[in-house]
Amino acid sequence: MNSQTVTELDRPRPQRGVSLRLKLTLLTIAISAIPMAVVGFLLIDVNEDALENSLREHFYTIIDSISSEVDATMQMTQSDLNVVALTLANSNVSEADRIALIRGQVSAQPTLAWVAIYDHEGVHIDTVSPKEVPVRAPERLAESLRVVAMADGNAIGPATKGRDMGDMPESLLVVPVRGESTTWFVATAFSLEPAQAAIERFVERRFYQDHYQIFVIDADKRALAHSNRELALNLADMSAEPALEIVNREALTHGVIVFRNKIGDGDNESVVALSSMRSLPWALVVELPRKIAYQSFSRMRLSVMVVILLIMLLATTAAVFFARRITKPISTLVGFATDLAARRFHRVNIKTRDEISILGDALSDAAIELAASDDALRNEAAIRNEMGRFLPSQIVDKIVRREASVALGGERRQITVLFADVANFTPLVEKHAAEEVVIILNELFTILTEIIFRHGGTVDKFIGDCVMAFWGAPNTQHDHAARALAAAEEMIRWLEVGNDSWEKRFGVTINLAIGVHTGEAVVGNFGSESRMEYTAIGDVVNVAARLETRARPQQILVSRSTRDAAGDQFEFHELGRHRLAGRSSDIELFEVQAI
Repeated sequence: MNSQTVTELDRPRPQRGVSLRLKLTLLTIAISAIPMAVVGFLLIDVNEDALENSLREHFYTIIDSISSEVDATMQMTQSDLNVVALTLANSNVSEADRIALIRGQVSAQPTLAWVAIYDHEGVHIDTVSPKEVPVRAPERLAESLRVVAMADGNAIGPATKGRDMGDMPESLLVVPVRGESTTWFVATAFSLEPAQAAIERFVERRFYQDHYQIFVIDADKRALAHSNRELALNLADMSAEPALEIVNREALTHGVIVFRNKIGDGDNESVVALSSMRSLPWALVVELPRKIAYQSFSRMRLSVMVVILLIMLLATTAAVFFARRITKPISTLVGFATDLAARRFHRVNIKTRDEISILGDALSDAAIELAASDDALRNEAAIRNEMGRFLPSQIVDKIVRREASVALGGERRQITVLFADVANFTPLVEKHAAEEVVIILNELFTILTEIIFRHGGTVDKFIGDCVMAFWGAPNTQHDHAARALAAAEEMIRWLEVGNDSWEKRFGVTINLAIGVHTGEAVVGNFGSESRMEYTAIGDVVNVAARLETRARPQQILVSRSTRDAAGDQFEFHELGRHRLAGRSSDIELFEVQAI
């Protein structure tokens, strides 16, 4: 630091005068429109929430009303069909009398145009149709319908188009007939006309009747009833409707009610409610264009915004006058802060005699500390940059804190070594471009490194498609074996996620073979005075590498020493004693059952 800078830092400090608080109070009064603006925006939010709640309740009322009417018709039809089933099951009456009774029941019930009788295997036996209407009873009931009917007491078949032009679609309603010695089935056609009539009655009573879209869909997203009758008559496919983005199997089977205040985009945005029907495997959808539903809110919001803008304009005009007196010293401080950022240290001179001048003095004092620490930071950064090319970050931190040296040599430590290798790497290289292989390996090693670090390990090196790491050094870790196995398990679990991405992008599935061994090694700086690396040397490294080569894809293979050191928090499968390549004696092996 030169003498001129020192002189500037030693200038006397100005005395405090008028409080900045008073100036800020006057400025707050001048811009009092801000609270009004906040209130206006809060009012907008409150009204929007209220309108959304009102729409939700309105849509739920529609759904409940239409669903109740359709379900009531369904229950009535099923009840009449159950009466027929009971008559058919009455063995005390002759078959001819039962048929006559059934014919009378069908004639008396408007819900039953005809009734088809099936045996226990679903084969058609007879159809009772006293009204002489065309009957389209299937020759055989599907097994799925028979199973559901036996379990639930009824089953609904797929919808089909009506018998004549202009007739609504209909579905087959099946109920079981439980006799003394066998089980039969009876079925009738359940028309969607009640659902269509309920929808049309509701739409006719609405103010925006031309904008409402209300429809019933089955699991295949076909329109069974619709505010546009033509779509229902043709069982139109509704899967392209934006409203059906929220439809899923759960919504059709578990009675889930869903409301969304925005579906689609641009001019196609809609407010949508969806619910499954109580006793039918169908869903009811109510949709209204968002611009129609929120029409009144849009007008209110525009009015509030105009008022807020006018008030803000008046407040801004008043604020400019006071800002001229306040911003000049602030601009000086901004320039001073810019000089500090550029490492140009000097004293700022503010003569406002208020809190701004006190701030200027504080910043001038900070300049002294920055000037003193700047050299120390540069020295430390230089050390980190130089040493970071050769040593792990833990060792670099210790060297910077003067807790370790960079001399060659090491110390004997009890550590756990892990090797993780990509299984079947050669076919991967042969089938994919080198650029794709590099991308896959870089992504894989990035995640594996993060996992190792998360469990307190040290990444030793990358060897082709293999990574070596160890625990217990440079920092002492009494649970180094458990940390290593926890990291190995997480590597295996993470591959389930990683493989989803690689399979989609490259058609590749990666498997790891992992070997882990615990023992003594010499850990430290090895190499030459000009080029060194922090690593572990010893038989423990060789054994871990041999275990990795012996491990199968997605297998974690460990030695007895690792198994004993890791404790009981892992599940091991004993593999017996095996001879490893390059070793004269057998070694007892275990497989970690990763979860």
